Amino acid sequence: MTSQTILDSGLYVRGDFGDTGQLNAKFAADLMNAGRVASLLLLYDCLAIPTLDFGIVHALHRWFGLPLLREVLDSKSLKFVRRQILGYAGNGLGISAFKILVPPDRPWWSRAMFADIESAVLMQVENQCDRLPMTERSALVNAVIQNTVDCSPENNLFMSHVVHETYKDILASSELTNSIRDCVPKSDIDLVRLPNIGPAQLRVSSGEHIPGDPAEIVLEVAELNLDLLAANEIGDADFVSSQDAYSILRGKINRCIPGTYAVDGFMKP
Repeated sequence: MTSQTILDSGLYVRGDFGDTGQLNAKFAADLMNAGRVASLLLLYDCLAIPTLDFGIVHALHRWFGLPLLREVLDSKSLKFVRRQILGYAGNGLGISAFKILVPPDRPWWSRAMFADIESAVLMQVENQCDRLPMTERSALVNAVIQNTVDCSPENNLFMSHVVHETYKDILASSELTNSIRDCVPKSDIDLVRLPNIGPAQLRVSSGEHIPGDPAEIVLEVAELNLDLLAANEIGDADFVSSQDAYSILRGKINRCIPGTYAVDGFMKP
């Protein structure tokens, strides 16, 4: 049976520690993204959107206008999933979730990435929806906060469903292990000690599929598992991701329930 809620990882606007305002503006200007949101809202009772800095709020306001956006929020047809940001750390730490304490003198869009939920939403609305009257801005901030789920799983859940699950997915995939083996100077793959990551270094994903970069491959699978965990946490939601994720999902399902019947029953391309 189809869930009444769907989480779409393709609507996640990835921060790159540069001017995220430009990234959010580019996302909002692409009407294909608006069409994607509208289509899913027609198919499901609720659409869940992963976010880090809540820049998606500006895009939704631009596409819908305030009255319709407030109607969608008040009807609980939209959820925002405040997700963690993942990195790959050296010195045997491997996949890790992290936060950065951003000084108050940094630009607002930089602070919004790691601020608490209320502060991040407030910064986005005040700076990107600044033409709204103050009372309407406050009401919009409150509506977004009320429809936000904080996806910060406790450590045991994070380790089992994101970290260890990612390593299992990779080792079970000949395609992924071969891509990593091509870059590792020895035959045995140690997924927590990949090359070119120093003891005091932390890599974050670029969001691009790069077959020749072991850390990028690991982070790509880890982020998929983080979003799957979020989909489960918000109520066994359906899940949609990029085409690159389908081979990983197929392998995961086949590992748990062998046979094409089970895989076909869980997945629709």
